[in-house]
Amino acid sequence: MSHRLKAKIKPMWIVMSERWGSATEIAFADIEELCKEQISISLLCIQNSPTHAAALRLKSLYPTLNVHTFASVPSGLSGSLIFIRRLRQVLKETKSTIIHLHGENFLAKATIALMGFPFVSLVVNKYNFTEPGMFKQIRSVFLPRLDYLIVLSETIKQSLLKSYAVREKKIKIISLGLDFSDLDPTKAKGLSLRETWGADKDTVIIGNVARFSEDSGQDIFIKAAAGLLKDSERKMKFVLVDLDPVASNAEYVETLKKLVERFKLGSSISFHTLDDSLKLQDVISSMDIFVMPGNEDVPGLGAIEAMAMERPVILSNVMGAFEIVGGGEFGMLVRPLDAFDLQQKTLILLDNPSTRLSMGTEARKYVIRYFDKKIRNHRILDVYEKCIKRRYAKQERLSTK
Repeated sequence: MSHRLKAKIKPMWIVMSERWGSATEIAFADIEELCKEQISISLLCIQNSPTHAAALRLKSLYPTLNVHTFASVPSGLSGSLIFIRRLRQVLKETKSTIIHLHGENFLAKATIALMGFPFVSLVVNKYNFTEPGMFKQIRSVFLPRLDYLIVLSETIKQSLLKSYAVREKKIKIISLGLDFSDLDPTKAKGLSLRETWGADKDTVIIGNVARFSEDSGQDIFIKAAAGLLKDSERKMKFVLVDLDPVASNAEYVETLKKLVERFKLGSSISFHTLDDSLKLQDVISSMDIFVMPGNEDVPGLGAIEAMAMERPVILSNVMGAFEIVGGGEFGMLVRPLDAFDLQQKTLILLDNPSTRLSMGTEARKYVIRYFDKKIRNHRILDVYEKCIKRRYAKQERLSTK
């Protein structure tokens, strides 16, 4: 990409979420990578939200990031009109050339705000697929203004083509991307952590690392553990690690603890929190099987990390999960929020230790090849480049008339 073209790339990300989750984490990882490329970025988010706090942390590291806030999530006609005026104001101030939406909820508002800005591109990240329902016809009015729709997998793309009035060439598949530099199984301290947790070499550790929330399915994990431990002579230990206690659901955590008490699993299940003393790579390497039984909007971030650490995974069969674990080469798929299915799939891996090892070895090769964050960043920049070339070509055509 030429320096002249790169200078024209000035995206404005709109992340109007009041909660921090997998999709928001992906968005901010993308924004940080663009900041590293010295791209001038503007970000519009909700004031005093977790996304605002994350934006301020990024701004302290990257001066090219400009943060703009909105008092609350706009609702109703008056809120929408205020948001549209605010967006138009920020567009004029920042001279942004691309609006990049975190999800499609603000597609209509952004499209209206772009009236009178024919040379500003519109890009949307769509992390999952839901049936369009009653809003299908309304959405179809605004889709023609869209330059590109970024999705995570071929499965999501094909579902969109069947249900949305969007042209195939506007849909770009850009897989999840992670930094694998710290996810090195040869450097992790999983063995010492196993000793700390009271697990010897014959004990199979089955674990989950995620925010404690209903969507993550830790209650399903506990119910499956109860079933596995019943009438079993296997030496097993179950480990639940809270990825972000600040964002976790406190009521749900209490529910989990009550489940452990009800099933009398206190000696078999332990709860931990990821912090400076407990590193992700060490936690994952201590496990023999990594499970994600929930129903999260964005599948597989944790699974990809576990696969990079050469661990077999059991992942909920939500849309896009197949592209992560394949047809059983790197892990297994389970029905979302189904404790019995999780129990049965775990039994298969428990009964086949050699399969677990081969799955893990092949999984690392696979994710490093296809899910590197550098690849994702390069493809996002490629989308931006296409946006700029298209809009500026249009501008030049109009100027010659």
